[in-house]
Amino acid sequence: MPASCGSTSRVKGHALVGSKETEQIEMQQVFMRKKLLRPATVGPEQVPVPRCAATGVLISNRCSLISAGTESSSVKRNVKDMVVKAMTDPALRQSVFDMLAKDGLARTFDRVNYETTKWTPLGYSGAGVALDVGREVEGIRPGDLVAYGGEGHAEIIHAPRNLCVRVPEGVTARDAAFVALGSIALQAVRRAAVEVGDRVAVIGLGLVGQLVSQLVRSAGGRVIAIDVNAGRLELARSLGSEMALVAGPGVPDLVREATAGRGVDRVLMCASTGSNEVIEQAIDMARDR
Repeated sequence: MPASCGSTSRVKGHALVGSKETEQIEMQQVFMRKKLLRPATVGPEQVPVPRCAATGVLISNRCSLISAGTESSSVKRNVKDMVVKAMTDPALRQSVFDMLAKDGLARTFDRVNYETTKWTPLGYSGAGVALDVGREVEGIRPGDLVAYGGEGHAEIIHAPRNLCVRVPEGVTARDAAFVALGSIALQAVRRAAVEVGDRVAVIGLGLVGQLVSQLVRSAGGRVIAIDVNAGRLELARSLGSEMALVAGPGVPDLVREATAGRGVDRVLMCASTGSNEVIEQAIDMARDR
């Protein structure tokens, strides 16, 4: 869901972008700081306005997208959760042991403490108006409406050219702010190599799952939408999914029944879960080669 859209009127000195005076101008940006046993602290902080690099675009933000899944889970995880994960994940545990052997206890503690409690910017998708472009940038000019990925919720954004695109005429900043989420969904559909007529099961109908479902349809696929949430299933059905199934133990059987025992051609998992059951069900509902 997009955050509130608006201008960056609180930031003074847009006409000075690219000049030395810009270094003294501040703006607001949203940061998160982890706590030991509580959810993270989130709020705006005053930071310097970024300078425009030769290969970058400086953007006056208009709309910034909040990724409910990724960002909410980041905020809810506290340092205790991260320590538990580090001790239960073999790769992370080995990394900590290697650090202890190399740097000793005190330096390792300082580094881990810094990494787990430092201020971290939130956000990675949005749209705004280009204020300045680097000398090596082509295809974007100051004043263009652009969409960007990989940068946080801030009044002024600096994005590299390869993560910034000019918004087509007729598309609003509010819609264009979905660009990074849309690219994630598009990559999934491309990697799955969906072909015309394919039956595709989409498991998980959050924001990315809904985008994946629509892109599958655009590629000529037929969507079987699966989720535990009735509202999300209804939305997927209204957007053209051929079937909408409530997630549960019997889903693979229902899928095979709907496909005359054949199974689906592709399964795209867009759900976050700590259980292997969903993966096992995905395998069960997929057709044999």
